[in-house]
Amino acid sequence: MRLWIWSAALVAPSTLLACNEYDFASTADAVSADTQPPTIPEGTPSGPDPQGCNGPAPAAYVPPQTAPCERDPAIGGFDPVTEWVWNHNPIHRGYDQIMSTPAVANLNDDNGDGRVDEDDVPDVVFTAYAGDAYGSAGVVVAVSGDDGQTLWSTVDAGGFKPMGAGGVAVADLDGTGRMRVVVPASGGLLCLDATGAFEWFAAVPPSIWGMPAIGDLEGDGLADIVFGAAVVDGTGTVRWQSAAGTGGSTFHSFPVDLGSPWRIAARHPRVRPPSNCTHCTPATPSSSTATTRDVWTPA
Repeated sequence: MRLWIWSAALVAPSTLLACNEYDFASTADAVSADTQPPTIPEGTPSGPDPQGCNGPAPAAYVPPQTAPCERDPAIGGFDPVTEWVWNHNPIHRGYDQIMSTPAVANLNDDNGDGRVDEDDVPDVVFTAYAGDAYGSAGVVVAVSGDDGQTLWSTVDAGGFKPMGAGGVAVADLDGTGRMRVVVPASGGLLCLDATGAFEWFAAVPPSIWGMPAIGDLEGDGLADIVFGAAVVDGTGTVRWQSAAGTGGSTFHSFPVDLGSPWRIAARHPRVRPPSNCTHCTPATPSSSTATTRDVWTPA
């Protein structure tokens, strides 16, 4: 008994066909060396049909060309126009040097409708210092966004002095619609109301140019302030504090919205949640020596 088997394999971009001869006869009835497979007529088309072994290879597949997906960006002009410049503090003269990024928020009822919202004129809040004393206490200043007029300047609030190069954060901390200004101060974190008056002070590790950040860490609709290795709630109560780090140049932390609950991302060569933290758990492994980035989440 003699069985002819043809096999085909697709190898881009062409089809390879192979013919093999298998002998199922006894040794005495073996196929002689000069035995040949059946003759395939010339011109038989190729394909899965076994007769295609001697046929021509199919043409290589070429996908249809589509519209080009690369475009050169349109380069336009950028010609900013100066609306106003603030370089003079009429309330605390000499405190007019700015290092940290300002914050923009609506602080007062400009249109007289009884509400402070996005229909009012945005205001600009920032810290300032005198001369080159950026490492010393300074002032917190608020100016109107439409003309740069100074609204208020605070050099002392409740006996606490804001740092002249500290960063500011502005938000509604208690859900009342009233804005608060949070800024690093000598000995901790200082909170002012929308008029620059004292609200509260939190004794956390201080920083000359710390950057407080605000977010709802627990999803309860109330804001929390993240400052270096500490978390403070909207009333000034310290929720927890890490064993290392402050809000300075070597430690920056901020809340991250990765879905409920929020996370705290931090970067510091030695950082870990404190052992007595009852409402936070590390989301990634942490050690006192090897970790440079940690993400913490409230439990």
